[in-house]
Parts: sequence; structure tokens; C-alpha cells
Amino acid sequence: AVAALTILKGNVKDVFDDIDMDNSGFIECTEMGLLLEHLGVEVSEENVKTAMEALDLNSDGKISLSEFTTWYAASEARLITEVDQAFASLDSDNSGTIDKSELESLLVSLGNSPSEKELTAAFEDVDIDGDGQISKHEFKVWYMQSLFWKDAKKKQEEEIEEAEEKPLELFPPPSGKRALLLWIFSLPLVFPLYWTVPQTRLPKNQTLGKATFAFFLSILWIAVFSWIMVYCAESLGKTLGIPDVVMGVFFLAAGTSVPDLLSSVI
Repeated sequence: AVAALTILKGNVKDVFDDIDMDNSGFIECTEMGLLLEHLGVEVSEENVKTAMEALDLNSDGKISLSEFTTWYAASEARLITEVDQAFASLDSDNSGTIDKSELESLLVSLGNSPSEKELTAAFEDVDIDGDGQISKHEFKVWYMQSLFWKDAKKKQEEEIEEAEEKPLELFPPPSGKRALLLWIFSLPLVFPLYWTVPQTRLPKNQTLGKATFAFFLSILWIAVFSWIMVYCAESLGKTLGIPDVVMGVFFLAAGTSVPDLLSSVI
């Protein structure tokens, strides 16, 4: 049952949403059963249980996006399955071999864009016996040791990172001068939000009540930050002898979108 899931293709979030038919944010036993049926697997209680146990890391009876992402990232079998499917689609005569032009089509179908030089070098490397044809075994051995395989895995990992919804963590500070400067600059804004606004990325806070509370509390904080900004501008104007009208026209007029800027940075 678990092996059948490796034929699923696409972005991890898109795949999860396709399985999560009721849009609850979780994959449950019923949905897993329908998925296995769609994949041609016998829908027995044992098969559904096996698939659920493999993906349900916290054993709560349902699979979250985070749990699905963890499994999806670790499954190299999916990439191997894609290689097999792409090879079979080009081997129209079922001879078990492909030529140079078909090799290019195969690499392109797997998300690669080889140059003519790379293609020629690849064909020579893959065609171990020098018969002018590439068998599936020859291709798989070469592909899994090539930069194309590393690129495919890197692309998959990037999709995983985009799909993962990690909660905000203030500490430890990030490494790198630029990231550290941004962290120091934004800390006075992020710190009060971190301790007062519920993080809806956390599963325990993914309820309508907490999401609504976080929404209105965020608006309240934006109002507070905006008031502080106007107060500081007014104080600075008085200190420098600049009339409030001038400060408003030349300094605050451009700041009407500052709340949006602050929320974007946060």
C-alpha cells in the first residue's frame, strides 16, 4: 500500500490537497481508502492501516500536511518511479532500449534541460556496452549518479521547504551578517507579536476562533505601530522646528502604506 503511494506525482502541497477531499487539512482513513482504490490497490482494512501508520507520525489517526511532507521528502522511490514511467513512455516498441534522441526527450520529461554537449557526453557514459542503445538498467545506474539526479532531488527538497509551514522562532538568531541585521532591526516589532498573537501555523492554533483572534489582534498591533510612527514623526518635527503640516506632507504622506510594509516585513 505504501509502495503504491510513490507513483503520486506533483508538488507536495498539490498532492496533499488532492488527497484531502474534504479540505479539512488532514488525510483521514476514508480518504486514504479512496486514494488506494484510485491507485488500484485492494482497499482492505489492513492496507489502509499500513498506509496510515507509515505516514501518521504522531499516531493521532490522521495525517497532517507536515507529516505528509516528512514522508514525501524521504521517499526517493517516487523519483525512481518517475524515471521508470518516463522510460516506458518513450520505449514505444517495448524493446527495453532507447536511442540518443529519446534520451534527450527522457531527460526533458524528468525536468532537465541538457545542452548538446551534455547530451553527447551523457549518451557515451550511459551506453556502457557501446551498442548505440540504452537499456533501462544502464540509464537508471547512470542517472542516479549524475548531476541530473542531484538536481531532481534538490528541486524536490525546495518544494518541500515551500510547502512546510514552520512556526516562527525568535531564537537562536540567524547566521550571516545580512540576516542578523534584519533580525535585530525587526526584533522590536516581532517580539510583542510573538508573545501575543497566536501562531496559526501551529496545528493546535488552526481553529476558527484562534484564527479570528489572531486576525483582529494583528490589526490592533498595526494600529499601535502606526500611532508610534506618527508620534515619533511629530516629536522629531518639534525638535527640529519643522511644522506639523510640513512633516505630514513630506514625511507621513509617504508613510500611509507603512503599516502594510511593517506587516510584510513581519
